[in-house]
Amino acid sequence: MEFSQNDANLTLAMPGPRVDENFDPDISKKFEGKEVVFDFSNLNLMNSTGIREWLLLLENLKDRKITYKNCPKIFVLVMNMVKGVVSENVTVESFYVPFYDPETDDEIDVLMSPADIGQNLEVPEQKTKDGRPLEFDDVAEKYFQFLKM
Repeated sequence: MEFSQNDANLTLAMPGPRVDENFDPDISKKFEGKEVVFDFSNLNLMNSTGIREWLLLLENLKDRKITYKNCPKIFVLVMNMVKGVVSENVTVESFYVPFYDPETDDEIDVLMSPADIGQNLEVPEQKTKDGRPLEFDDVAEKYFQFLKM
């Protein structure tokens, strides 16, 4: 895990690219900040052992304010499936939403915030750079379940 800031007020940490059996939850002992921000920009794999280790890390940080940002689809799935990944002390700032371009068969992930989705879990219209409409590539109630936790 890389730190771009680690002082008494804020720890900004970047997990990844893998959270797996080699992930050490005791790295939390190096976190100095009262607030911890996890930027998941580099994450591309999280397996079941990594999820267990992540929960241990969160247990070590239960007395701190935690923010998740730039959550990739794989982490959104974990937030939806595993109790405790999103808890009372966790705020989700931003996450990627899967879209599909029916004309080119391209999958396009769009970074959004909870405010973009709203309480009714409505996905805002997205377009390609050329102005073609994109289709949301999931089920809103399922994909955004973590927003109701």
